[in-house]
Amino acid sequence: MGKKITHVGPIGAGQTVKLVNQIVVVVNMLAVGEGLLFARAAGADLRKGLDAITGGAAGSWMLEHRGPQVLDRDWRPGFTVDLQQKDLRLALEAADELGVPLLGAGMVFQLYRTLQRAGLGGEGNHALVKALENLAGVEIEAPRDPGA
Repeated sequence: MGKKITHVGPIGAGQTVKLVNQIVVVVNMLAVGEGLLFARAAGADLRKGLDAITGGAAGSWMLEHRGPQVLDRDWRPGFTVDLQQKDLRLALEAADELGVPLLGAGMVFQLYRTLQRAGLGGEGNHALVKALENLAGVEIEAPRDPGA
């Protein structure tokens, strides 16, 4: 299924690492959404700002790939909200058994729930920003550069 095989421990450790990946993905998307929302509310040029931070310390796969989709209002999924919720539920249940607080992941789970209630479970997991926009009353949209 993958190009790289990494042994991460005994039987079951691979599932744990998959859940770690999902936790990092959603909390990273939360940060991307909050950053873009803040920039939009402050009147910054979102496309130029996104370009400026992508190569720096804030750079990530989610920022580089999903950030432009957010600006374009392109909600096509690479991974849907509904599938993300399934994985987050597994992560939160496992964390509960371990007694480990997952504050960011738990918050994202609740934000995704609002999207599911609005019938948006089939959209890409980057649609998380729609829940943030709803809270702020601000839409993260950057007009297309006519010279591009």
